[in-house]
Amino acid sequence: MQMQTKIESPSHRRKIDALKLVENLKRRRDFWMTYSPAVHWLKSQPTFLQVTTGLSTIFDIPTKRQPLLVIKNFCRHLNLARCNLDFILPLSKKNYIETEFKMVTLVIIDERFPERHSLHVYTQGSATGAHTNLGVYSRQFSLSRAIDKHCTNFNGELDTVHMTLTEIAKRKEQNFVIFIDSQATIRVISSVMPSEK
Repeated sequence: MQMQTKIESPSHRRKIDALKLVENLKRRRDFWMTYSPAVHWLKSQPTFLQVTTGLSTIFDIPTKRQPLLVIKNFCRHLNLARCNLDFILPLSKKNYIETEFKMVTLVIIDERFPERHSLHVYTQGSATGAHTNLGVYSRQFSLSRAIDKHCTNFNGELDTVHMTLTEIAKRKEQNFVIFIDSQATIRVISSVMPSEK
């Protein structure tokens, strides 16, 4: 086998650069801080882009991906929304027993988001075996619904947030806090552009 030299065709270089850009945007530069370019690939070794293109052709996967969350007809501005992933104090589940951890969490929630100033909405989306359900709870409303059995936990969490935003849009509360237990869902929702309405 012949080792690849540093001379590459322009089309191959463009594909690699496009892939780097996409991955860079996906990972927000965290991945690329420690990335070392693969300059010692074999010519016969397919790149990630070639493999994914081949698999999408084999399995007839559409190239236009649908957005994970689409917020339509939401009557309020989302530009004031914030995403908090941290506690006030550095906490770790392994350092506390479960009841202590829950108590500390409730105290922090009450300090950061007093219930007298905002409506608290708790969400839960789960897909475990044959049981796939969504649930939303607040003092003013409680919603639940069954979803497709092939749905993932992540999709369940996204559907729960969508259901929550739809319900909140019907109400007059100006301030509300949505509590979600999935960081991936929080990151997707916080990346959605603010509503124009």
